Amino acid sequence: MERDLRKYRTNLTIGGTGVMIFGIWGVVKLLLYYFMTPAAVNKDSINNISYEAREISRIFMVSFAVAMIVLVIVELVLRAIIWRLSVKEGQGKKCGYVHIVLAIIIGVTLTVSDIMYMVSPVARTHTIFDNIIIVIVDSTSLLALFDVIFSSFKVKKLSKELGITG
Repeated sequence: MERDLRKYRTNLTIGGTGVMIFGIWGVVKLLLYYFMTPAAVNKDSINNISYEAREISRIFMVSFAVAMIVLVIVELVLRAIIWRLSVKEGQGKKCGYVHIVLAIIIGVTLTVSDIMYMVSPVARTHTIFDNIIIVIVDSTSLLALFDVIFSSFKVKKLSKELGITG
């Protein structure tokens, strides 16, 4: 039983680190997407619309960019909390269930966003290879989140059975 406890504590540390690394990868992926994807709007078509429509378009784009930045920062903070608490629990310290709840929330959000992406017109603009890579990377991120959840429950159960109060 103690061997299993050590194994799941190690899994928590590795899984928590993986959750954080995939969060950083998400930021890099977003930056690459916005800086490397060609603009969907032709510059000639922008010149043919009214000044007011261009201003509304600019306001929308700035608002969208700010919203994306805020969402990325929130996700990184949540992933950092999961990472820190997973490592803490992996070291034998008590940390409650916050990281489990956050891992579930991020897992559900990631799953829903992937499904929404795959059925959106944006997915059709990328090659099938790009879409497969996105699915593989996001699935691996989901596996890291699942590992944190599962290992955390196992550590809590085994610690209770062994009478360890960490």
